[in-house]
Amino acid sequence: MEPEIYITDSKSANYEKTKTYNVKAVVTAIPDDEGSQITCVPEEAGVILAGSGWVSGHENILGKFDSENSTFYKESCEFTLTEEGPVVYMITNVTLQRMNGEQLFVKNYMWLNLVNGEISGYNDVIDGTGKFEGATGRTDMLNGKADPNTGIATWEEEGYITLVRKS
Repeated sequence: MEPEIYITDSKSANYEKTKTYNVKAVVTAIPDDEGSQITCVPEEAGVILAGSGWVSGHENILGKFDSENSTFYKESCEFTLTEEGPVVYMITNVTLQRMNGEQLFVKNYMWLNLVNGEISGYNDVIDGTGKFEGATGRTDMLNGKADPNTGIATWEEEGYITLVRKS
């Protein structure tokens, strides 16, 4: 059996370099109370939340979010009784848009205590557009709180983002 031969054209090869940055952000999630809703499982718990909404805030790498075009859509919701009280666990797809139109795509994993409104969780950066194409990373949600009357949630984020620099 003859060995396989691989030929690469170095002129067309796209070499990628990456650079990792620390991320700090302040984020507010504003539910769309007139939009879609999501029922948490088990359905018998009767927990129904806004299924989508908008995101405002500022991040040191992204800058100020374009809050009209920065959105979230809840993928799933689970209700559980814990020692700390009733907690809702949500997985949410988030699109953060910069003022120049570039976007960052994030998957959010959040726990919300329904008694005291405390929020915890993290975000996985999964991709983006423009200079954020191919981005990866993770941020942790800190000092999170949800207003039980409005559903508006605020928190700080710290973590990292790795950007791909194409040459």
